[in-house]
Amino acid sequence: MGQLLALCYAIFMGVGNVYARKGMEDCKIDRFSGIFVTLVINNCLNFILLFIYFLIYGSFSLNFPGVIYNVTAGLLNSFTGRWALFYSMSYIGASRAGILKVITPLFAIFGGVFLLKEVITLQAWLGIIVVLGGVILISIEAKEKEGRLAINRFVGASTTERKVITVKGIILGILASLFFAGGNVCRKISVSYIPNPLLGVSIGSLVALLSSIIVQLARGKGYELIDSLKSINKSYLFSGISNSLALYSLFWSLELTSISIASSIGASEALFTIFASMALLGKKEILNWRVVTGALIVIVGVVLLITM
Repeated sequence: MGQLLALCYAIFMGVGNVYARKGMEDCKIDRFSGIFVTLVINNCLNFILLFIYFLIYGSFSLNFPGVIYNVTAGLLNSFTGRWALFYSMSYIGASRAGILKVITPLFAIFGGVFLLKEVITLQAWLGIIVVLGGVILISIEAKEKEGRLAINRFVGASTTERKVITVKGIILGILASLFFAGGNVCRKISVSYIPNPLLGVSIGSLVALLSSIIVQLARGKGYELIDSLKSINKSYLFSGISNSLALYSLFWSLELTSISIASSIGASEALFTIFASMALLGKKEILNWRVVTGALIVIVGVVLLITM
């Protein structure tokens, strides 16, 4: 069951990614404003569900360690990790940064084995390797598709400056993966204290939203927050709902399976982003031998992990 929920996380994240991309294209706002809009929708949905939960059960079961771990997860994953990833994208492009994000499950496995003392079976290792291999193949194809398109920061830059920009982008991409993995490790620990996906997601999303507001105000861009709220449309609404459903699935998955398995299956998000793009936007030009091969490899790996 935990593996299937991790697969649900990947599917919902793929759908959310496509709608977020469409929302940014339709509204012509930058990625950072897009993050803020998505977080606002996440928190609104969480508030509605928390209110319904309170009406049904009358109270929330919270404790200090659980809150601290969820706050830390929100800072590392929903806020710091996203910002580092998007800064990496601004330096080296979305496709190249996406390849670096594949490292996230490796960091998560390291945390699971050495910090949480998880034991990974031979079939699990095989499934993990197969999934990551397929995701890497798909990500490389995305990089090739992006080709040699100029990155804005490279325009007018010298060779030395370009190298510095590239190195910064790579470092930020690796740091983003580390933050994402660290956030998931904190989430895994938190479910032993607060075994409630709704509460866990709500705490993390609220922390991420408040952090985003504070940073933008500190940068003197508070007005952009107000402008971005005017840009909430159907695409952003669907993206926010999909992201919330993804996080609920992930928290529930972490209650039932190891972080190593959940993170590895979650890496198939890249595959479902492609499927969602084809289904929702009709972008069929991305299908070629490398994408198809990568997709089949990911599917085989996911099946290995689910049938354990």
